[in-house]
Parts: sequence; structure tokens; C-alpha cells
Amino acid sequence: MFCYNKPKIMKILKTIGLGLLALIVLLVVVSFFLPGKSHVERSIIIESNEDVAFELINDLHQWKKWSPWHALDTNAQWTFSEVAVGKDGWYTWKSENPNVGNGKLTITESKPGELIMTSLEFEGMNPSQAGYYFTKVDGGTKITWTLDSDMGMNPMGKYFGLFMDKMIGPDYEKGLAAIKKICESTPKKEMVLGFEVEKRTIPTQKFVFISNKNVKRENIGTTIGECFLKLDTYIKKSNNKMVGYPFTTWYNISMFNAALPVEQDTKGEGDIKFNVQEAFDAMVVKYYGAYDKNEAVYAAMDTYMKEKGLTPGGPPTEVYVTDPMVEKDTTKWLTEMVFPIKN
Repeated sequence: MFCYNKPKIMKILKTIGLGLLALIVLLVVVSFFLPGKSHVERSIIIESNEDVAFELINDLHQWKKWSPWHALDTNAQWTFSEVAVGKDGWYTWKSENPNVGNGKLTITESKPGELIMTSLEFEGMNPSQAGYYFTKVDGGTKITWTLDSDMGMNPMGKYFGLFMDKMIGPDYEKGLAAIKKICESTPKKEMVLGFEVEKRTIPTQKFVFISNKNVKRENIGTTIGECFLKLDTYIKKSNNKMVGYPFTTWYNISMFNAALPVEQDTKGEGDIKFNVQEAFDAMVVKYYGAYDKNEAVYAAMDTYMKEKGLTPGGPPTEVYVTDPMVEKDTTKWLTEMVFPIKN
């Protein structure tokens, strides 16, 4: 017959309790010597230009093509910022899958062909910083993907940080492998002086413009600015609407038209004229830099078109995509240099 020995049972339970308490104390003490930050890093080399991978990561809408976490819950709710490309672009997600959860990712820094930095906020946790670094190497581009997390002084957080590399590392490897596959299956882009050049069909466009002749080189920038201001004033006064980027069409270095695309037909006024440009094919160079530093591109494109057997179909146009009043760094100014071609 079983005999219940209460004092003995209590002694055993007390011993177990003291042991657990001692273990907890030990774990807490040890946690003070553990690092408060964790770092995860993985790299891969892709046989492709760095611009291809950069654009794939810099556009948040394209993450579903390669992110290892997007496929974990196809029912997750994704919300994107109005402009989800480049610095300040963001998306949020909500999921009932505990491996996905809720959170927000924001691009905090974006330097074309160099790096992309993001802030990753999981609900209930401190933000982590993820970085994507692009380095030119022989035969392609090295992409390094990092994750840096601050665990603070929380003992559990510090122990959790010890396993971050083993938990996150394999997913990073999957993501990088997907990026490599996409980039290497994408046709390589042609380059002129390090700038991307592509064939494009320019759609039909209505615009108002001001013609300028015999403009001295030192007055070109001021003249263009004055023309754009005058055109903008006219568009607003005539209840029209600007529907694209400002552009200039160049007949020679001192003769050009300054123009703004508009939504509706208009009659013009004084030296302001209206025209409609029918759709045409062109080679377009994505030039980054100051406006007065692009002359070398014209010379290079003249050689390029001759080598490709392309016949010019009209005067070149400069489309000013970046607003210099907003972006002060001239290296980030994007101008699409359009060179019409005959079919």
C-alpha cells in the first residue's frame, strides 16, 4: 500500500524550487555578460550589373518576387506607401501566421548601385536595421545583406540574440539565391559612359513651349528656369494641367525649346506656343548628375548610334525627372536624355 510521506515530498519540491531559482539567477547573471546586439550577414555574387539588383530591392512592390517571407502567408494584408520606391518608401503587413505577424518596413537610405538601408519593425519588438550593399567584382556584383538588432538589457532578448544568425541566416540565403536567379535571367542592360540606355516608344504628348535662340552658355540655366516659370503660370491661368516632367529640346548648344506637357489643347499666348508630338521610337539614357556635365553623353551616344546602325529621327530631348528644388544632391538628379531614331 502506497504511503504518502508529506515531509519528504515537500523537501523534494523545495529542493527543485531552489534549484530552479538558482538556475534563473545564474541565467540572469550570465545575461549581463552577453552582447546586447546581434548581427546577421550573408553575401552572394551575381553575374549581372549592380543596377538590376538595386532596382529589384529598391522597389518594394517587387519584394514578393524574392523575399523568403512573402510566401509564408498568401493571405497576409500588405499596404504600400503612395511612392514605394527609394528613400521613405514603406509597406506594412498583417498576418495571423505567427511566423509572419504584423510589422512595417521602411527604406531609410537609398544610394543607387551602392546601398539600401531599411528599418524593420515587428510588432512588440525594437526596430532592427537591415542593409543591402552592392560591390562591383570581377564578372558581376557582390550583394551583402545584413541585419543588426539591439536586444537592450532584457535577459531573454539577449539569449534570443544568440540564435538570430541560425534563425535568420537560412532565410537570407534563400532570398539572395532568388535575387541571383532573377537578376541573371534578366537581359543585361546596355550602358553608355556607365549610364543605362534602352530603346523606348515615347507616347503622343501635348505640350506648351517657348523657343530660345542665341542663348549664351552661361545664361542657359537661368533662361530655362524663367521659361518653366512662365509656362507654369500660363498653364494655371488657362485652367490646364501639367501631366509630366519638364523637358527641353535641343537643336544646338544655343538654340532650344523649353516645354511643359499639358492635359488639354490650348491656343498659347505671346511667345508661348502649343504643339502635339506624335509617338516615336527613341534611345533613352538615364543620366544621373548635374545638368551642365552631360555633354560627354551626347558625344558617346553619337558613336553608339553609329555603331548600332541607328539613324537619328530628330533633335534630342532632356526630360528632368528629379526636382532640383527638392533634391540638392546633384549626383541623384535623374535626367532622361531622349534620342529619337528612325525605324
